[in-house]
Amino acid sequence: MGALQNSRAVTFKDGELSHETKELIAAANGIVMRCGGCTTHHVHLAQKLGVSREALLEMIGVCIQLGGGPAMAYGGEALAAYDQFAAAAD
Repeated sequence: MGALQNSRAVTFKDGELSHETKELIAAANGIVMRCGGCTTHHVHLAQKLGVSREALLEMIGVCIQLGGGPAMAYGGEALAAYDQFAAAAD
């Protein structure tokens, strides 16, 4: 577990891609791979980092183009999770 945590710290730090962008990529993978827990986790982290709802919607649109109907369902869940996390943060 320690090695996984260390690799996460290296992978998600700002580089050519920002931490926020990397969390959106991770959430997109969760949507397309149909992993609700992964999606929710990375959407929560993205929301905490200040990723806008509009950016999330654009990402979900790309996922739907690649993943079809299942991505639409998981994308809807991602959006609902984002809204819940945003409401709890207010």
